[in-house]
Amino acid sequence: MEMAQLMFPDAVQILDWFHLSERVHETATAIYRQGTAQASQLTQARLGELWKSQSSQTLVPLREMRKQLRPSAVAKRCGH
Repeated sequence: MEMAQLMFPDAVQILDWFHLSERVHETATAIYRQGTAQASQLTQARLGELWKSQSSQTLVPLREMRKQLRPSAVAKRCGH
């Protein structure tokens, strides 16, 4: 469970565009490696969907993709 949910269970959480796009990019990079055409295509496609307010059909698959990745793999592939 995330800290915000634990500490403030009734709060409405809002993710700003900058942090959202950062997470999309990190996920694409973790899956396809930084600088690849596939990572760029995934990032652009998902950000386009999110910009058009299609968040539910975009965020759920991205969350599932991130769950399948080990945290160390995400950090390594994203250059952290």
